[in-house]
Amino acid sequence: MYTMVNSTIEEDCSLDYDAVVVGSGCGGSVVAAELSAAGANVLVIDKARYYTRAEMSGSEGEGFDRYYEKGGILATMDSGIGVLAGSAFGGGSAINWACCLETPWFVRKEWANEHNLKSFVQPSFQASIDAVKRRLGVTTEGVAHNGGNRLLLEGCQKLGHTIKTTGQNMAMVGEGSPGNAFISAGDRHGIKQAAPQTFLKDAAESGAHFADQTYVSKVMHDGKGQVLGVKTKMVGANGKELKVNVNAKTVIVSCGSINTPALLLRSGIPQLNRSGQLGKNLRLHPVSTTVAIMPEAVNIWEGAPMTTVCDSVAAGPTGDFYGAKLEIPSTHPGMLSVGLPWQGCREFKDLMLTADRCHVTIVLCRDKGSGEVRLVNGEPRLYYPLASHDAESLINGLVESIRISAACGAESIGTAQSIVKDNPRSLPPVDQPQERQRAVEEFVNDVRAAG
Repeated sequence: MYTMVNSTIEEDCSLDYDAVVVGSGCGGSVVAAELSAAGANVLVIDKARYYTRAEMSGSEGEGFDRYYEKGGILATMDSGIGVLAGSAFGGGSAINWACCLETPWFVRKEWANEHNLKSFVQPSFQASIDAVKRRLGVTTEGVAHNGGNRLLLEGCQKLGHTIKTTGQNMAMVGEGSPGNAFISAGDRHGIKQAAPQTFLKDAAESGAHFADQTYVSKVMHDGKGQVLGVKTKMVGANGKELKVNVNAKTVIVSCGSINTPALLLRSGIPQLNRSGQLGKNLRLHPVSTTVAIMPEAVNIWEGAPMTTVCDSVAAGPTGDFYGAKLEIPSTHPGMLSVGLPWQGCREFKDLMLTADRCHVTIVLCRDKGSGEVRLVNGEPRLYYPLASHDAESLINGLVESIRISAACGAESIGTAQSIVKDNPRSLPPVDQPQERQRAVEEFVNDVRAAG
């Protein structure tokens, strides 16, 4: 499907294009499709390797190694937050879950009112969202919920929380859809309508070329602000790293919130950083986790991961809508192990042996605080102190998640906080409601105290 120019290059050289797009993810793929359709000669570059569906196994270990930044172990410099960032052909769209949420109206109004970005509240922006949803095939009709999402629905309904089925961009959303449980580790069945199946395909059909395994070291420019193309280190047909300059008067840098500022900082384009904000304002939407052990099997690794979202704590601690969403994550044994509390070797093993009964919920925070991307030896490093507002928001989400899981009949509930005693905390049976409620509130108090 894709014409990889580096499959025919065996020595250092220069290439000429009308436009070069750095990054093949959510932004770059759309721009590439639009430019190609308009008749431009386009080259799309990505540092990741392109894998065909036949080369994908869908296994968790392979997925992290191949499709995530730093193999899935990227973290902030203080090791406080692990960062799951896509590094795949198709960018984050290739490994994110199939849940498609529109930008909330309160966010769009904030951008318009506080930052004077009026286009976000105009009909034209909504028309663009609608066009993307159509191309991705986003639907809420006939969506099948796995065990984890069914429990979240049940708990929210019992507590009176608003919860909804979320739009999915999979070609098959019903029961028995092949591979939907493994979409975070490579879409070997081709059912997720991500960039490789949609906008990159459109770009290819309009004549765009592609280069995988190609690292862009800098954007070339004339010293006066006019871009001239990009300098790359490209893996050529012989498997060797080649120096290839791509000459283009239009350069689109769309390689994510980590590598985009890093590339622009490396490039030193005059006037680009007049504000001094390049690399600043990094948002990570920090996540924390609860794990509830249920009486019966949940098998949370089966089915589509995130088909429901609860907004009960979305307003945030101060009502400014910097709160959190409660969601069901894509959870296989490796990822499950990361979210479990560490209380010792034997306790951890015993917990892992309950994996089939684990109901995992994540608290995903819309962070009010921010961090920074800095260069160290030319490569990005992430600096991110967790803001107190966001810490409180995460705790509020954990508390609500605990209560939801308890309402579903959990036998015990734990959080990722290793300093909480008796974690996970066993609960009295459901036929002892007063004792059970007392135990839940005691655990909630311990969780709040731990921070």
